[in-house]
Amino acid sequence: MNKTNRIINLGLIQWSDPFDRKAMSGTTYKMAEALRAVGFNVVWVPAKKTLALRMYTKAVNLLNKFSRKQTKPSHTKIGASLLSGTLDRTIIDSCDVLFAPMASECIFRLRTDKPLIYLSDATFAIMVDYYFHNLSKRTVRQGNMIERNAIDLASEVVVSSRWAAESVVADYHKDPSKIHVIEFGANIDEKRHSAEDIQVQRSPGSPVFRSGLGAQGRPDRSGHLPLAE
Repeated sequence: MNKTNRIINLGLIQWSDPFDRKAMSGTTYKMAEALRAVGFNVVWVPAKKTLALRMYTKAVNLLNKFSRKQTKPSHTKIGASLLSGTLDRTIIDSCDVLFAPMASECIFRLRTDKPLIYLSDATFAIMVDYYFHNLSKRTVRQGNMIERNAIDLASEVVVSSRWAAESVVADYHKDPSKIHVIEFGANIDEKRHSAEDIQVQRSPGSPVFRSGLGAQGRPDRSGHLPLAE
């Protein structure tokens, strides 16, 4: 088989099963379904919620009941380290490209040279005092550290609004040419999108993932997300 025409193994990093219709309200299921429809071999790279993580989460939540300021367990260095430390290196090594939707905590300790696409509906910075209320300064600092790590690690960043895209630049200093605004959600196929909006382009030696799912206001002119050399 011609190397440039081989199936691309895409590792989807998440704690919830992307092949489960009910997980995350079906959002990751629809993403995986659309990617498979255009030829990607989607492989789940699970971030496991171990006993240690569950015990840590319960302990933090218990302390929150007696604290004036709150701690979000998943957005602490300990919580993110426990979660990201469970990623299976063998599965990761078998993938050509990695995709981490809503999974900044899952990739906190990940070290890889593989191209990685990080997708989120909003950044941690803009969620503070908008969705996350009464957080301690330490939690805000560590939450931003986890978000910054994901953005820095990513070859490309996909967000669902210009508001979020502006935060990626202003709060985390990502190169605007690496940021893409794409509408997404569990009911994505009920809107104006279809699997055909996602294209796989293969030039010699360079498989490329390109998405047109509600693309708007992209900083770069090509709209391409390079995935592999």
